[in-house]
Amino acid sequence: MIWIIHIIAINFLFLISYLRKNENFFLKSTFIYSLIVFGQRWMVGTDFPNYLRYYLRGHIGREPLYFGLQELFSSFDLYFGLFIFLTLFITLFNNFRFIKKLHTNKTLVIYIYMFSEIYFAQMSQIRQFIAISFFINAFYYAYHNQFKKAIFISIFGSLFHISGFFVAPFLFIRLRWNKVTALYALLIASILPFFDFSLMFKLPIFSAYSRYVDSIFNVNLSIFHYLKFYFMMIIFIFVIWNLREKNSREFQMLFSGLIWYLLFYGASFQFAPFIRVSFYFKIFEITFVALVVNNLNLFSKSLTRLTLISVFIGIFTGFVITDPYNIQDFQWRPLTIRESRSDAQLEQEVADYNRKIKMEANDR
Repeated sequence: MIWIIHIIAINFLFLISYLRKNENFFLKSTFIYSLIVFGQRWMVGTDFPNYLRYYLRGHIGREPLYFGLQELFSSFDLYFGLFIFLTLFITLFNNFRFIKKLHTNKTLVIYIYMFSEIYFAQMSQIRQFIAISFFINAFYYAYHNQFKKAIFISIFGSLFHISGFFVAPFLFIRLRWNKVTALYALLIASILPFFDFSLMFKLPIFSAYSRYVDSIFNVNLSIFHYLKFYFMMIIFIFVIWNLREKNSREFQMLFSGLIWYLLFYGASFQFAPFIRVSFYFKIFEITFVALVVNNLNLFSKSLTRLTLISVFIGIFTGFVITDPYNIQDFQWRPLTIRESRSDAQLEQEVADYNRKIKMEANDR
């Protein structure tokens, strides 16, 4: 049901924005909608019960900002849903802030974003997507030569999830655009799914991460990912081949982010944890598509937009079918200051939820 509500709500807001010819309305209304609906969710997302257990048991991890906020809320015995609301607010605020700074079609970017994988993944992988939301803004500042601001924001975000430190060097690696190098980069990305990158983590230099090779995190990506990856690859090769060259900083930034995303995504087919790295650059897939729409002279702009939107709605349909982040069993609970249930009751709710998820997985 939540999938149907979501697609109706976003298209309704999009229609109002179109009739009013007001781009800011769509940005503000989708932001508010997201907070009202998903900011007040309960037990939604594969990792939600784990975060609730952290909260109940006072678990402290390596990320001081995330767990510091957790302990602050816990010390005042506040409702855990308030904490979830805050984490989503930070993530959305940073994502919308990044999109608002772009000169491209912001309405199209937001529209695609609302049906993208990262929009739903942030419901589950809470800490990492806070870090990602800071990283993309740092990436923007780095490409505008504001390196002090970029470094500070990147470090700040990494204190929510340690993986942010691993992608920080990409703030200083710039890929220069031209059609030949772009097509070579896409060609390399297209063959990466056939190379087993897990072998490199058995080398002494990467020994700290060798535990991921045979862990539950290193699972084979589904056929849906293969279809999505190569379908998008064909689109990007087609787009880049027919695109007029651009030299603006924004174009260079979006192009560079797109290539990094595709390279890490391609590598994740043989070593799944790389897909978590690719999420740091996932937004550039969306923003690059929206940027080039106005620079292709193959069809009318309306037909081009309709084609691209149809592609992402098709991908959204894949999420509906596979529901990889357990969004289907959506529970909405209005915010309150205090939790009326005891810690024992909440622990039992987590146990029941995990038991149900395992049963559903076995049924598949």
